[in-house]
Amino acid sequence: MSYKKNIASNFIFQIMKIILGFGISIIIARALGAQGQGEYSYLILIFGLLGSYGHGGILNATTYYYKRTNYEDSEVFSTNLIYCLVNSLILILVISFLKYKNIFLDGYNNGVLLIGLIYIMFSYSQTLLNSLYIGSERIHEANIYKFYGHLIYFFLLLILFFFKKLNVMLVVVLNLLNFVVGSILLLSKLNIKFVPKINYTLLKAEFKYGVIVYFSSLFIFLNYRADQFMIKFYLNTTDLGIYSIAVKLAELLFLIPDSITTALSGHLYNMEVDDTKSQKSVLAKTSKYTFYASLILCVVGIFMTPLVPYVYGEEFVRTKSTIIILFIGIIFASIGKVSYSYFFTRGQPQIHLYITAATLTINIILNSFFIPKWGIDGAAFASTISYIFYGLAYLIVFKVKEGIPFRDFFYVSRKEISDIMNIFKARLKKSHSVE
Repeated sequence: MSYKKNIASNFIFQIMKIILGFGISIIIARALGAQGQGEYSYLILIFGLLGSYGHGGILNATTYYYKRTNYEDSEVFSTNLIYCLVNSLILILVISFLKYKNIFLDGYNNGVLLIGLIYIMFSYSQTLLNSLYIGSERIHEANIYKFYGHLIYFFLLLILFFFKKLNVMLVVVLNLLNFVVGSILLLSKLNIKFVPKINYTLLKAEFKYGVIVYFSSLFIFLNYRADQFMIKFYLNTTDLGIYSIAVKLAELLFLIPDSITTALSGHLYNMEVDDTKSQKSVLAKTSKYTFYASLILCVVGIFMTPLVPYVYGEEFVRTKSTIIILFIGIIFASIGKVSYSYFFTRGQPQIHLYITAATLTINIILNSFFIPKWGIDGAAFASTISYIFYGLAYLIVFKVKEGIPFRDFFYVSRKEISDIMNIFKARLKKSHSVE
């Protein structure tokens, strides 16, 4: 599928995911309350961190070695899959030992541990499979398969909420099912042969490349989640539950840059390595469209914030100001979330590492001062400042290092507006004809 069609497809799917995500957040908040929402958010923070970064960097290098090297498709897929399985088993032993010694997940039963470990394993698999689909520019297919998981998750939540059966553990299990369904569908349609053999030379090379990408990704993940960990430390679980709803709603804006990033990465990986002029042009236009799409959604979201206590309950009335503060930062963070793929595809991930390390440092320092003084709004202010720095830092790097003017990231010509409208008209027309 072409780059423009992938972008249009992603926008349509992200709109549907925004609607589903909004509904899911309402159901969970209504069913669990602020305290239960806090407990659920804390478990997802822990399992999400391990599921995204327990692999040590291998999965961060998958797409690069799949598209930019001479290794066979089956070698990359098989080596990484076997590594993920072995890594999961080791992680199971380590976490089980820490749980036995009451060092990790103290106070939680073994059922929580088991669910968490399965969650981590399927998080690995979906990341690996999604990376291969991105490298092949099969973005539309991947969106469909993963969306089925979201749909099942939503409808099961809705049914159990209707019968008043939801609790923290059941919501975590249903969240896990979302990963399971998506992974199974992605694997069944991958069309890459699995060979029960591991290539240690490839694995070593992936570690060498992936460790930089790994820490870059880890730093930015922590930048998005450091505030929640610190709220848990400085305040309490109820405040974490209230704040997590604000984050959930604000980060609905991230669905746009997240979806565009996959299409952009796949397109850049399939362009000629030496064609830097075309790569820069594609990057600037994509970042620009992402920024304005996020800005429009932000304005709409700000006008909708007075409805929060009516939708989620009076317990969450404090989230209104917090959401608005976070919205402002996310507009700028959208630039960074799209731009980093340019350097990844050119084999220069260290630039993303430096920017994310600085961003995380700013976030932690500001949170340590702002949370004790202003509570959850202080956390939002700290995060927003770090988000703004994240986006602006990339613009400065592109200006100084790559010679891309600031104007290219913000000016929209009449022709560009016309092209965008034509793409969506064609896409909607095709959807109606299929129906």
